[in-house]
Amino acid sequence: SLFTLEAAGKASGLAVGLCKWVKAMVTYHTIAKVVIPKMDALRLKETELAGANKKLSEANAELQEAQDMLDAMQEKFDAAMAEKQKLQDETDLTKTRMNAANALISGLAGEKI
Repeated sequence: SLFTLEAAGKASGLAVGLCKWVKAMVTYHTIAKVVIPKMDALRLKETELAGANKKLSEANAELQEAQDMLDAMQEKFDAAMAEKQKLQDETDLTKTRMNAANALISGLAGEKI
């Protein structure tokens, strides 16, 4: 090829600098053909990622709100179940006392004063 640094140096000292610049531009163009589409794709994907992160953040906020509601409901449920158990225990104790009282009344019914 005639376009070499040596050939340009023989023709003119200024031509060497021009030759280096042209070769650098060719290299830049070759690389830019590959890199620029990738950079455009990267920008597009970063935009998509930002949108997805925003949706994720909104979903996490909604999930947290639902979790808070569930926790509140669970607390109410646990309190209601504890109250139910307390009432059931009181009912069982009252039945036991009533059965004992009925047995005592039945036993005393046969006695005369």
